[in-house]
Amino acid sequence: MPVRLDARLNEIIERIANREGVEFVHADMTGGRRQVLTVLIDKPGGVTLDDCARFSERLSLTLDVDDLIPHRYLLEVASPGLDRGLYREADYERFAGLPAHVRTIEPIGGQRNYHGRLLGLDRQAETMAIIEESPEVIYKIPLAKIARANVEIQPGDRSRDRMPEDPKDREGIGEAMEAMEAMETMETMETMELEVVAPEISAVDSSPAKSDS
Repeated sequence: MPVRLDARLNEIIERIANREGVEFVHADMTGGRRQVLTVLIDKPGGVTLDDCARFSERLSLTLDVDDLIPHRYLLEVASPGLDRGLYREADYERFAGLPAHVRTIEPIGGQRNYHGRLLGLDRQAETMAIIEESPEVIYKIPLAKIARANVEIQPGDRSRDRMPEDPKDREGIGEAMEAMEAMETMETMETMELEVVAPEISAVDSSPAKSDS
């Protein structure tokens, strides 16, 4: 289960992202004794292996200096992938028009999983995600009750009726889809410092971990 990150850690990641010219998408800490700090970054057209490696190096150095994580951990920097998560309210509006999957914390009317076209947010009462399963079936799901949400773009999917209304958003997502499809042809590579796993790009810092003392 992901561990809640210190606000200062998110601020550091955001600052480095701004400096490197990439978008900080999300970060979480998972695992037991050997925990993994996963940081997702993106940019128009998709991030490259070099982007992830450079970001990993900058962040690793900063975390070592500030000592915000006193225990052992593995740092992984990666792209969000085609099934990009929806973490902020702005994400639900930015990716409106794309197919999405929403899973709630507890069943709502006997249902926990919702698949359909993301229509954005309804803010009239409490903030709710709008999912169109079909023209006749539309769900409004409170964000406070969502455990996980992500877009569901399939490689090769270019259906115009699934793309956002704004031309700029369509262009940006189209570039990202092309970049991710190109990643599918990459072979898995392993070096002392980096690990790449298709279709997503990730950089793993394998420098000596901190002791548990």
